[in-house]
Amino acid sequence: MPDTRPSFENGSNTRPSFVTDQVMKASDKWAAINRLFSRAGVFQLMLDDRIIAFLPAISDLTPSIIMDFIGYEVSSTLSDLVLILSNDRSSSSSFRVTSLTSNQSLGLNNKTNSVRLFSAFGLKELIFRSDQGLKKDIQTSALSLYIDGSLEHVGVPSDLVTTNSKLFQATHDSEIYPLFALHSTFDQQRGFWKTQNLDTAELESETFVRKIKLGDKIQIFSHAYLRSVLHSDDQSSSDSQLAGAEAMEALSDRIDEKTGYSDKNQSLSAKIREAKKTSQASETSNNSPINIQRILSSSRFISGAVEYPGFYPIANNITLDRFVSAAGGLIKSADTKRIEIVRNKIENGRILIDKIDVVDLNNVHPGSIQLAGQYSVNIPNYINDAATGVVTLEGEITRPGKYLIRRDETLHGIIERAGGFTSVAYPLGAIFTRESLKQSQRESNNLLANQVEEAVLSVSQAEDKSGVGEQIKAVLSYAQQLRRQEVTGRLSVNVLQRDKSGPVYLQSGDVLVIPKRPGHVSVIGSVQKDTVVSYSESKDFNSYIATAGGLTRIADRSRSYIVLPNGESEPAQGESIIPPGSVIVVPPKTDRLSALSFTEVASRILGNIALSVLAINNVR
Repeated sequence: MPDTRPSFENGSNTRPSFVTDQVMKASDKWAAINRLFSRAGVFQLMLDDRIIAFLPAISDLTPSIIMDFIGYEVSSTLSDLVLILSNDRSSSSSFRVTSLTSNQSLGLNNKTNSVRLFSAFGLKELIFRSDQGLKKDIQTSALSLYIDGSLEHVGVPSDLVTTNSKLFQATHDSEIYPLFALHSTFDQQRGFWKTQNLDTAELESETFVRKIKLGDKIQIFSHAYLRSVLHSDDQSSSDSQLAGAEAMEALSDRIDEKTGYSDKNQSLSAKIREAKKTSQASETSNNSPINIQRILSSSRFISGAVEYPGFYPIANNITLDRFVSAAGGLIKSADTKRIEIVRNKIENGRILIDKIDVVDLNNVHPGSIQLAGQYSVNIPNYINDAATGVVTLEGEITRPGKYLIRRDETLHGIIERAGGFTSVAYPLGAIFTRESLKQSQRESNNLLANQVEEAVLSVSQAEDKSGVGEQIKAVLSYAQQLRRQEVTGRLSVNVLQRDKSGPVYLQSGDVLVIPKRPGHVSVIGSVQKDTVVSYSESKDFNSYIATAGGLTRIADRSRSYIVLPNGESEPAQGESIIPPGSVIVVPPKTDRLSALSFTEVASRILGNIALSVLAINNVR
């Protein structure tokens, strides 16, 4: 029989009198029909908002009978929640919540008016319709389960220990973090919520289930959510959650000291700020604000050779194996003979390291090691001397490619491993770059350029002698070029001669490029035009300068020098040997600026530019 009750939802508080009369008449008729059904011992069976049947209200009616009646296709889509309404509105039992899965009997009587079932979709729709009074009635009469702050399920306490219930399945989902949950009960006398930490394993305890009151909340959290809160690198601006976390932050500092954990981007204060932002995003009408402070103050730190090192909230005392499992378990490089457990104590208002236990898991099972109070765990990796990084060999190497290096690997050693040079290699032009040098070179170039610009701008051209302005202009142009110049991180090396007293130890990320013999020489500085000239054995210094258009009026020929392909330099003289791939540098005269010691500075600027030109041109 369809639900024929009229519904008016036009948003107005007043209706025309003829409409009001119709509504009153319809309500009276519907109430009379309900009383008639009740006296006949019949109740409405509803699915979401629809009446699907009228059934006799017999006391031994079980959920399984109803499930058989409505059929498998419908019953398989149902949520566990059942609402039972009675006609006796003066009774406290007129609205009752029960479960399809965990209760053997629905407990019906001759005053039962309706039994309401919910599809999974229908219950979700009800949960999200926060303006509906029925939702509030359900939440105050049932157990609410929140996942990551969002209300996901409602049921009865016994559902927590019934394996086929939605609540049981949700709390045992593999995506749910097992070591921390929250149970909240509303204190009617004092008017506030009381919350306690618990392990999700406690949720299936009969003792715990008996403690649950109608209207209680359970909050559980996914692994992904907690990692986003506790392991985030992002730092937001909110400081309101910092109060009360100072002890944990001080603890993390001491942990860093002892365990070598020094990733400041993972600082607890940053996590609090990010967690605050995440919590605020959850404070909607359907969500329960997450107590981030409680999560953080309950967190303990594990570092080193686990899948996901970081902070993890722990509700109660646990064993080491459970803590390690929460962090994803050990990785293959874990040194299980030297696991450190840093135990802390509180003394005179300070959290101090009490002792550090070193545990050998070959002799002790991790399940027998209890963790309680304030502590952290560090699981070191094996000391790896065999593989400390990867370097790249390119160009005219017999076997170029990427090579895994040991800790004491040297440049000449890796060249030997790669089979040496090809027959067309040009070892004098070897380009060896190191990533760690790029930033220092960039800073050095900018500092040198700044020093030159500041010194030059302090000179009053009006008071200088003739020619000073031209020299200033030249020096400033070189400073600007230096600032724009691409840094290479190049380190000058001699790949042909091994120096046993000062071997070049390799670092991860190093790159060695051995070019073919180049066919050019570069000329830069105080010449008419910086240029790249084709190499010829018959050409000398003067020939190359002539090819560049000759010297400018302010060129300082006597201070010219040659930067060799390997990065070393030597003075340029008429009889100088100029190998292919070299850079000839002609600095400007700075005699008019001698008071500012620009002669040396200008040479340094041009030298830095020349090194970049070498690295770029020779690779081409």
